[in-house]
Amino acid sequence: MVRYQTVSRTSGPSAASAGVSSIMELVVDTWSLFGASKIQATGLRPAKFGSVDGFRFDLALVWADGVEARATVAGAVVKKRLQVIVYSGTRLYYFEKHRPTVDRLLDSIRVE
Repeated sequence: MVRYQTVSRTSGPSAASAGVSSIMELVVDTWSLFGASKIQATGLRPAKFGSVDGFRFDLALVWADGVEARATVAGAVVKKRLQVIVYSGTRLYYFEKHRPTVDRLLDSIRVE
């Protein structure tokens, strides 16, 4: 399933000046707007996002219907704009099934 959401903040730090932990909090808050609960963000680490320095972290969450899911988040602040890609899938099957393909996709990102 592909979900697209544009999130804007009218107060607080901009993406360019926010620390990575604040960006992680923004992503968690956004997922709660989609109806996820029991969201746990772990494994915050530096990672390349195309040719720029970025970050990655993992999420564990539960949807309103009780389905457990996992997600991986990759992103960077590029030209003062936050760029984030999130891959999610059910914990029991789809997340691990497609993760190698998603990892290859994330490794192929080009940032201009």
